Amino acid sequence: ADQLIGDVELMHRAMVEAIREQQPEDADALAASHANLARTRVTSYLGNSLTGAMDLAGLAMPARAA
Repeated sequence: ADQLIGDVELMHRAMVEAIREQQPEDADALAASHANLARTRVTSYLGNSLTGAMDLAGLAMPARAA
């Protein structure tokens, strides 16, 4: 977790530096990469936490219409 926090902090610093240096293409690329990382982590977390709690054994299946 500490490494991930360090990586995110470095990414934030790089984005701020690109903005400060008026490098919009670099700032945009870093922001897109950062957003993708966040999306991937949230998706992974939700997938892992939700699937671990699912218990389908006791669920009744609805009757199928003929």
